[in-house]
This record gives sequence, C-alpha cells and structure tokens, in this order.
Amino acid sequence: MKMAKRRGVRPLHLDDSGRLWASRGFRLFCSDDGGATYVKQGLLRPGFKHSLKVQFRLLARLFREGIHHFHVFPDGSQVAVLKSGIYCRAKGEQEFRKTYRFVRGSRPLNICVDEGNRLYFGEYFSNPERTSVHIFRSLDQGNTWSVVHTFPDGAVRHVHGVYWDSFRRGLWVLTGDLDHESGVYLTTDSFAYLKPVLTGSQRARAVSLIPLSDGVILPTDTEVDNNVAQWLDPATGLCKHTADLPGSVFYSTVCADFYIFATVVEPSDVNHSQRVYIYFSKDGQRWKILHQATKDRWHMRYFQYGTYLFPSGVNHTAILYAFGQAVVGSDGCMLVFDLKQAWQEREYVPEPDNALT
Repeated sequence: MKMAKRRGVRPLHLDDSGRLWASRGFRLFCSDDGGATYVKQGLLRPGFKHSLKVQFRLLARLFREGIHHFHVFPDGSQVAVLKSGIYCRAKGEQEFRKTYRFVRGSRPLNICVDEGNRLYFGEYFSNPERTSVHIFRSLDQGNTWSVVHTFPDGAVRHVHGVYWDSFRRGLWVLTGDLDHESGVYLTTDSFAYLKPVLTGSQRARAVSLIPLSDGVILPTDTEVDNNVAQWLDPATGLCKHTADLPGSVFYSTVCADFYIFATVVEPSDVNHSQRVYIYFSKDGQRWKILHQATKDRWHMRYFQYGTYLFPSGVNHTAILYAFGQAVVGSDGCMLVFDLKQAWQEREYVPEPDNALT
C-alpha cells in the first residue's frame, strides 16, 4: 500500500464541502485536492513567545504549542483552540480574536460541535484536590462561554471529552481517572439530565468514542490495566470486548464506512509496548491494523506520548489523514492512507473471548 507523507503539515479539520484545513505552526491553509496543494488562509497571533517556540518541533512538543483543535462553521466562521486560549474569526474577518483564556489546565482534550452549531468542552487539569469540574458551552460560535454542567467536588478528576451523537441526538461525556471517577455519560436534553451509562471501573475510562446507530465503539484509556476495544450497548450499559490493545487510545475518527483509532505509548507498568498502532474496522467489532510505528527517543513526559492524531469534521471519503506525534519517521508529518486499498491487504487481528461486562 502506498502512503503519502507531508512533512510539517498538521491536518486539522474537514469542512462540510470536504475541504481539508491544515496548519504549519500558527499558519492556516486549506486544500481542495486532498492535501496535494494548499492555499494560505490566515495566521493566528498568540504572541511572540508562542510564535517562536512553534517554529521548532521539539520546542513545540515540549511547550504544547500549535493549533490543537479547529472548526469551520457552515457560514464560514472559524474557531481554533491553542494552549493560550480559544480564538474566533467571523466570515470576512482577517484576524482571529481571543475570546477565552483557560483558567485551569492548558487546554481541553477536544472541542465538540452539535447539530445546532453549539460548542462544548470539558475542563482537563491535574486536579489533585478533586475540586468541581465544569463543562462549558458556547451558543455564538465560540465568542462567549458559560458553564452548562458541573461535576461536584470529588466526583471526577477531569473531563476527557464531549462528543456529539447524531443517532441519539445527544452528547456523550467521558471522565476519569480512578475507578469511581471514570464514566461514560449521555445527555439528550442539553444537560438537564446526564445519564451514567457505564461507570465504576477502568473499562469506563476513555478519551474517545465513535457513536453508531446500533452501538458505540469505546476503546479504553488506562495505564493501570490492559487496554481493550469495546462495543457498548447504550441501552443496557453492557460492553463486548472486541480486541486487545497494546496501549491507551486518545484519538478516533470515521472515514466513509471505516472506523479508526490510534493507540498511545505512555508511561505504564502494564502496557509495555513502544509501538503505536492505527486500527481500522468496517463494523466496529472486528479490527485490522492499518499502520504501526515506534515511539521516538525523546522523553514522553516532556516531549509527548507517541500516537497519531486525526482531523475533526465529517470525512465522506475513504482517505485517512493522520498526524504523527513522537513517532519515528513521521513525527510532525501528515500521513495519507487509502483505506479501501489497505483493507484488501490487511488481516483481522485475533478476536478475544467475547464476554459481556
């Protein structure tokens, strides 16, 4: 299988027209031909120190610089998440405006957009004292933010993610980290009620999920137990163990009828693999390995865990864009995969005992 590589390009978002948005440092570009050519679309200006550090890959990794999340609304307005805060640009504006500064933690692990173009993020910070944790919402494309839900003191350590489910027309909320803090929650009434679907163990500890019409793909994120891919029944909270994984999962995506996630190399007494794997599936329950790479030599606590990141948005094609982080051969590079071709060339990974938990 041929794999294209674009050094220094980070794929950020696929808009409603299928256009790929990407970044080099704080410079924004878009592409109408799958990343072969780009047109410059602007520059974010978070300040001299941030702009200097992002020019050097190791410094960018050490200080977590760059554009971490990005979204283009149907009217052309844009929102970007940086370490320094949230920035917005209305259609026709040349410059981004900083509209929010993160008070606790460096940034959320994701930003969610629902069917009404409302934005959400959950607080992600160390929280050793286990104080209350908020979920924020914006009703005006990121220009103003307010708290829409609060986990009380001692309930959770932090929020791992908020995800829109178009099948159930609701929002999934993922929390961690200890057993009693880990949870998979669903709200279908704008947080009037947040239903606990799966809680109380490391099997309920996740950073990313993929909602489908008949279930939810739920890979775990734990450094204290073996990681697994799961098929969650939202109605009963029962999970089917579908694959054993060598590490946690932070990022997942959908490309046409393919479901994809990437494992992470992180400090762990249980998960010892020094390799990152991209898995893909056509039914959410049987998995193949698309790609693998080795964690690079730089200290993972300071220079980030090894993994692959994927752009946000809806991808109607079978072309996967992935960004390498702390991996040999593709750190700071965009990789482009043809999933249809790869599917014919790959074998299924062994299936585990399919006990419901």
